Amino acid sequence: MAFGAVVEVVAIGCALAAVGCASTADIHTIKSPAAHFELYHSVAFDSERPPPPGDYSSSPQSADVWSHVKDTATHILQSRGYTLGEPGKTDLILRIEVGRRESTAPMTSPIGLQPTYPGYVPDYLPVAPPYHGYFDQESQELVEGAFVIDAFDGKSHELLWHGFSRAVIRPGQVNYADLQRHVESVLASFPASGSR
Repeated sequence: MAFGAVVEVVAIGCALAAVGCASTADIHTIKSPAAHFELYHSVAFDSERPPPPGDYSSSPQSADVWSHVKDTATHILQSRGYTLGEPGKTDLILRIEVGRRESTAPMTSPIGLQPTYPGYVPDYLPVAPPYHGYFDQESQELVEGAFVIDAFDGKSHELLWHGFSRAVIRPGQVNYADLQRHVESVLASFPASGSR
């Protein structure tokens, strides 16, 4: 299904208190121009937890993250007028995928003393250091967490809306406050029940 050019891209900042730095989450949503949300009043979640999205994998925290995304999404959708029902008996079916992946990202700043010659003394040092060396690029190990929320028509099973969030995470720990903010940001563009 082609969604055309109806794309919303939002970048939000989230504090990773555990490491004391700020990270940015990539959030993307898209709605089918053919979707008629004015016809939808009830929602159910896919009864089985699907595999992780794309090249992501599961972790020991995946089930907990999936449940938290589902609970937060349920609260948000009910506040927008949707009633919660059972799969096969509702206007919309939501499918949630969660996962993580490890990647290596280059750091952009040089580290160390430039190897002009062993006796090189930078202007800010009084004498040549006893050791020298230079790395022009160092790698940084990153772990990304992501979740996808897809909304399908309950009868035709056609994809109507897609939301995605990706952020650098701390392995082995779930930051529930950040996760909740990410779910809220992803669902910010999800139409209210009965809306056009």
